[in-house]
Amino acid sequence: MSKKLVTRDDLQEMVISAIRQQPGCAGVQEISVSSVKIVGGDSTWRASVIDNGTASLETAYHAAARITEEYTREYQLADSLVKIQGDDEEGRRDLP
Repeated sequence: MSKKLVTRDDLQEMVISAIRQQPGCAGVQEISVSSVKIVGGDSTWRASVIDNGTASLETAYHAAARITEEYTREYQLADSLVKIQGDDEEGRRDLP
């Protein structure tokens, strides 16, 4: 199954909406979606809770982990496919 490409902004909206639907997480205020490069593998992404609001931090963290696990099977972060100028073939960057 091919993954659907989505922008970071769209993915953040989808993920925070899904997190807020989890029990005890309606109060989550902010998340961040970051691209992640797997050593020897593909690029992927993860969601992190920035502001748990009225939700328990542990509950919000676990909800974000569950949603990330589920959504990474379905969605590819379009931003992670853009090669950063100056990166070599393995995604490393030469430091000045």
